[in-house]
Formats: sequence, structure tokens, C-alpha cells
Amino acid sequence: CSLYVCLVYCCFGFSLPRNTNWQQAIPSCVNISGKTDDEKTEEIKKSHVGSVLYFSGHEMMYLGRYKGRSYVISALGTVFDVGDTTKRSVYNVSINTLDVRRSNGNTWLTNLKGINSFRFELK
Repeated sequence: CSLYVCLVYCCFGFSLPRNTNWQQAIPSCVNISGKTDDEKTEEIKKSHVGSVLYFSGHEMMYLGRYKGRSYVISALGTVFDVGDTTKRSVYNVSINTLDVRRSNGNTWLTNLKGINSFRFELK
């Protein structure tokens, strides 16, 4: 997932650290651990499209909101669909909402720990 994000940003001439932990260490990353889902949603709404969202072991790019739901794109292995308890293998780049569930039963939104709306200066 971190390589996918790196490659997308590279297409636009930006160089990011290779792994999720290093990207989260960039000073512009906002820590949203401990916030409620509503507070996290408000933080996401303030982010721009292309911001990177993180939870332990995964990162994704924010695509925006549609009909009240936040959409992201990422490279992933498995996912639980909304309202379903069956794990689905994807092993590809996927667009989904933040209300899909992880194997721990929590939504991606609940698991979010950080948002990085990288501020690059174009010259």
C-alpha cells in the first residue's frame, strides 16, 4: 500500500518515504488517534483529495466524499464488505468507503490514526 502511494506521488514529481511508518513521521501528519468517528470524519472533510490516511499496517489515498461517504483508494489484500461478515480476498488496488470492516470488526474509519495532507511547494 505504501509503494502504491509512493508511485502515485512520484508521477507528479514528489518523493515520499517508502513505508507507512516513515510517511507518518513527516511533520505534516495529523494524529487523529483517540478521536471519535465523527471527529475523524470532520478532519477528513478538511483534507484535500490525495491526502494519505493511515491506520496500523495500512495507508490509502483520500478520493473525496459522495452521498455522505468518504472514499479511498489503496492496494490491499482482503476486506470485509459493509454489512457482511465474509472476508473477501482482493489483492489489488481497490476503491472503497471508510465504512468497510477490518478483521478486528472495526471500520477503517474507526481504525484511522493519521492524515497527511502533504504541503508541497511548487516552483
